[in-house]
Amino acid sequence: MCDQSPYHTQETWSKTLNQLMNGPDSDVPQLLSRLYSQDCAINTNGKKLDGRTVVPYIMGLREMFASTEIRSLHWLRDRDMFAERHDVIAKLKDGTVSRIEVLIMGELNSQGQAIWLEEIAHM
Repeated sequence: MCDQSPYHTQETWSKTLNQLMNGPDSDVPQLLSRLYSQDCAINTNGKKLDGRTVVPYIMGLREMFASTEIRSLHWLRDRDMFAERHDVIAKLKDGTVSRIEVLIMGELNSQGQAIWLEEIAHM
């Protein structure tokens, strides 16, 4: 895995998200530590998380899905600020398929990790 920040380009972002949701469970903590600083303030649809509590949250999402396909649609990076929109095609374990649209914005530290992140997901 490369040392480059997942927020470097739209391609590195999309690749990281797909690895996070579809890769081995053992990779999740390391991938999340590249995405978020330990004290990152994360707000996802009103649920408050941080760099530590995001691990069980993501593991819970992974347990719901049989597979996901994530496609980044819009990407904006201006120095330490970023915004992004992506679609998730999620196949649940019961066979149901859902499309989720996700909008994200945040700010990065000098190591390329989010220090705050706002996320809104629409089904």
